[in-house]
Order: sequence, then C-alpha cells, then structure tokens
Amino acid sequence: MQNICVGIDIGSNKISATLSSCNDNSFEIIQSVYVESKGFSKGKIINLTEAAQSIKECVDLLKKSTNMSFREVYVGVSALGCRLISSTGVSYVNSMDNTIDMDNIREAVEDCKNIKLSDDEEIVDVIIESFVIDEKSNIHNPIGLKGKRLEVISNVVAGRRDLLDDLKGVVNLAGLKINGFSLSINAAREIFLSDKTELSSILIIDVGSETTQLAYFKNNTLKYFSFLPIGGENITRDISVCTNVSRDEAERTKKLHSIDYFTKYREEAVGASKSSTLEFDIKLYKNIVRARLEEIATLINEDIENSECLDQIDAVYVIGDGVTYFEDIRYIIEDKLRKKIVIVTKNQLGLQNSCIITSIGIVKNGYDRLKLICEKINRDNLKEQSLRNNMNSNKKSNMKSNMKSNMKSNIKKETKKRRGFIYNLKRIIDDIF
Repeated sequence: MQNICVGIDIGSNKISATLSSCNDNSFEIIQSVYVESKGFSKGKIINLTEAAQSIKECVDLLKKSTNMSFREVYVGVSALGCRLISSTGVSYVNSMDNTIDMDNIREAVEDCKNIKLSDDEEIVDVIIESFVIDEKSNIHNPIGLKGKRLEVISNVVAGRRDLLDDLKGVVNLAGLKINGFSLSINAAREIFLSDKTELSSILIIDVGSETTQLAYFKNNTLKYFSFLPIGGENITRDISVCTNVSRDEAERTKKLHSIDYFTKYREEAVGASKSSTLEFDIKLYKNIVRARLEEIATLINEDIENSECLDQIDAVYVIGDGVTYFEDIRYIIEDKLRKKIVIVTKNQLGLQNSCIITSIGIVKNGYDRLKLICEKINRDNLKEQSLRNNMNSNKKSNMKSNMKSNMKSNIKKETKKRRGFIYNLKRIIDDIF
C-alpha cells in the first residue's frame, strides 16, 4: 500500500512544498521544491489572486519534478493570531478484549476540542503530546494496548477565524484540498527534536524575510510560541534607504557581503586592506546591518523574557534565511540571550533554501497522522485473517506486536537511506547533545 503526503509552507518570501510517501508503513521524502512567494506579507494574504498563483506554481513544480499527481495537502499556519491551550480528551474502550484502536484515539482527540474559544477563533490543530491508559501515563503509542479508559494529553492551537478563512480560500483557489493545518513553527519539532532532547529545553527561532517565529519546547513538548513582525527584509530596506539604491540592489549587496562584512570592516579599520567590492562605506554598511541584527536579537530576548522560560533554555536553534547567513549573527544573539546558540544554515544542511525545512516538518507531521490510518488498515487486515484461521487472542496480540515492530524497523531503514539533509542535521544535533 502506498500513500502520498504533501506539506506546504507559505512565507512572505518563499513557498515550499514537500512530497513524501507512506509505503508499507515506511516514510520517505521524495522531493522538496520552492518558488518565490507573491500575495503574502507578514503572515497575511494581501492579494488573493497572486497568492493562489504562487501556491499553484509551487504545487505544479512539485508534480512535474516527481511525476506524481495529488490534490490533498497539509498546510502550515504562521503563529500570527494563534494561541496554545492545554487540553485532555477521554475515550472509553468498549471492545470485547479492551484493546485500544484508532477509533478510540479519534474519539479522545475530538474530546480535546471541547474547549472554550472566542467568537473569532477556531481550532487550527490538536498536538498530541502523550497518552494515559487507566492512569498509566507517558505512553507514546497506545494502539494495540489494553485498557478501559484512554486519555489524550494535548495542546490545542487556536487561530483567528478570518486569517484561516483567507488561507482556506486561497488554497482552494489554487485547486487544492486541505487535509489539515499544522502550526509552522511547531513543525520544526519534527526535524530538530529527538530522543536526545527529551530531557532538554529547546528554543527554535525561525527568522524569515518579514517575520520571526519562536517556539519553546520542554521535554519535546511545545510550551510557548510567538510571532514578531520583523525579519531580514528590514535590513534590505535600511540598506536601500541609507545608501540610496534600489531595493533589489540592496538585497543583492546584502547577500553578497553578509558572510564576511564584519571581517572586512575590521581589516579596513586597522588599515590591513581597502574594500573595493562595496560602492559605499563599509563602516556605514556595518552600522546598518549591526543595528538591525541587534534590534531583532533584542526583540527576541524581550519576548522570551516575558514568557518566563529564558532561564530554562538549554540550547537555541536559529533557522530561516532571514539572518542566518550574517557573519556575526551567532555572537549577536548569544550576547542578548546568554545561551548556547546554534545557527543552522542551508549550506550546513545541503539545501538550496532553508524554507524547505518547515515544509519537511509539515509533511512529517502529516505522515504521522496518515501512519495511524495505515496502522488501522493493517490491523484490520490482520484481524480478518486471524478470524478466518481461527487464531486465538494470544496469536492476534503477537501479530500486532510484530506488525508494530516491523513498522518501526522499516521506518528506521528508510531514515538511514536518506542522505544530505538528514545526515547533516543529525551531525549538528550530535555536536550539541
């Protein structure tokens, strides 16, 4: 059995899409693509037609590069206008042998949604953190286990109805059907968090073109997220205004000189060299860039301080193509937060653009949901076969156990096959933990 899962991440500068396959309970990333984004700004849709065309262009590119057809997608939602609500849902097991199945999980998840929302809100996503069976807690996969009462410990993401309606409309206009939403900054958890971070507190900072999103995870559980309307584009605009050049020229200059601008400034300051690659004063360029980078770092620090989780943070990942390529960005953020900072660049991961990271996280999140459905189908098939062969309950239990074991083994094998991105990412994480 093969299922296709597609995740789309929408930013103000780039739209990325990733296609993966769920083939016999194994996960494989098939392809990731990205295009320039139009019609979006700071988490909002400002031009419906352009936005829909951008999404369609990205999807068409993905279809062409994979030679696969699809219509249903998982869509990332920015943290703008969203909030986190802790919730617990309950399902009572009524099967003959008290075995928990997917229907029980669905029922408990639906119960999680029975929370109080304001009139202008609706539920974006239910993030399952763990399960409890008859008061036995910290269970990660209850399917096939026995019990009378199943609880789902979750975080419900609620978002502004108007923003979500706009997003639904533009995705539908692009000819797609939304399978589900995923909080974009939480999707990074699928990429950066693992068993090595289970006892740690991690802050992920995603700095894009016009926005910055933060997510704080304690023991791999999302505890806090935030949205700041500032990003790399602010630096481009300042360069354009202060040096009297066009926006495009300012962007080109920023990309060309960001990697070593501070080194060039210091060399010129001591007379070691004279920069001939800049058409304006390197000191002016340094002052413009430093002022904006320090402003972004200050706003991040203030936001985290207000969340009261700063003292608990063990490590900070900074991702996104907004500022990660600047030579001294690590030291600027480190100076403000006083934490261990890890700058994750597209070059380190072997990617063309960092925007792909989030769409991979979204599709992995979608795959996890799809995997539960695949598990249910396989269990039903096994159950029918066991009934036909008059197997006893012990044999059925063993088959379920073997099926889950084989599924984990297949996923592990597929993970080992992946090159580049996953390998480089694991190397970065291993260096920290």
